[in-house]
Amino acid sequence: WKGAVLFLCNEDYVFLIKRSEGMPTHAGQVAFVGGHRQAGELDPWEVAQREYEEETGHSRDSIEFLGYLPPVLTARLQPIIPVMVKLRTPTE
Repeated sequence: WKGAVLFLCNEDYVFLIKRSEGMPTHAGQVAFVGGHRQAGELDPWEVAQREYEEETGHSRDSIEFLGYLPPVLTARLQPIIPVMVKLRTPTE
């Protein structure tokens, strides 16, 4: 597997991000939080937590691991692991 994405939800919503217009790929698109695996990362949950902090600015303490979904292939045929995650903080 090459990376992970977060299927981030609570009881009412599924949360996505909007990629910056300045991104080299998929600029301005709505997307899942996530990204590529870095050296030393042993499981998709590690990648998901790091990407969550990097892309949202929120602490990994605000999410709860629920499980994995089957791997999916990107357009470049790279296997990505969807990680089911519950947002612990209120959405108000």
